[in-house]
Amino acid sequence: MKSYGFKVGVATLVVASLLAASALAAYQPDRTTYKWPQTSKTISFNSVTGNPAVGDERSFLVVRNFANNNYQDQLSVSDNEEVVLRAYYHNDAPTGQVAKGVKVRFVLPASVSSSPQVSAYISADNANPKIVSDTTNLSAGQNFSLEYEPGSAQIWNNALRGKSLNDSIVTNGALIGYKTADGQINGGPGYSGYVTIKARVHYQNPAPTAGPTNGNVPNTGPGSVIALFLGVSLIAALGHRLMRGSNLG
Repeated sequence: MKSYGFKVGVATLVVASLLAASALAAYQPDRTTYKWPQTSKTISFNSVTGNPAVGDERSFLVVRNFANNNYQDQLSVSDNEEVVLRAYYHNDAPTGQVAKGVKVRFVLPASVSSSPQVSAYISADNANPKIVSDTTNLSAGQNFSLEYEPGSAQIWNNALRGKSLNDSIVTNGALIGYKTADGQINGGPGYSGYVTIKARVHYQNPAPTAGPTNGNVPNTGPGSVIALFLGVSLIAALGHRLMRGSNLG
């Protein structure tokens, strides 16, 4: 019975850990939502559900391998792989209500991990809430780091098709806009768009395996082989001389 109780306890801990991980990989904060094509009465970013382009706007951060166009919430990666992270933005207010000081920021993991999490933030000076965020997870069979590729940040909307954004997008955030990166986003889906960055996966080299100690396995390099041969020959010659001396006596 004690063993059974222990197993239940372990299972409970595993489930709790999975729930905690799921909770971390989510959008923030909780906020009022609007069903497409309904709009918010005030300036609010990414609060519409049923958007025909992206579904639930609160889950606005996705990732893909650079070699294909299959964006996902999570991605398994390999060494030296290039990935594209994409954040969708939409001022859900009616057209005419302009968000000011709009920025997008990506936060890449600062430490190595086998399942690091990337976050994206959309902020505006006059939005409610002022900041919304979402996360996505990458994974691999070993620890790796994720390195932002400088100069890769771009904005995509009906007016700007891949215009470069400032590299501050991975530090303090970069201003975005409709026709220029002036920090202003008008309300309505016609002014929505995407921001993308590229990053590179770097596996961490496995720890070197400790070599044999000097008493266990001899060095078998060329020099050691010659030295070993000479040592054996010298011992043999000495033994032969001793035997001759013994016979003469």
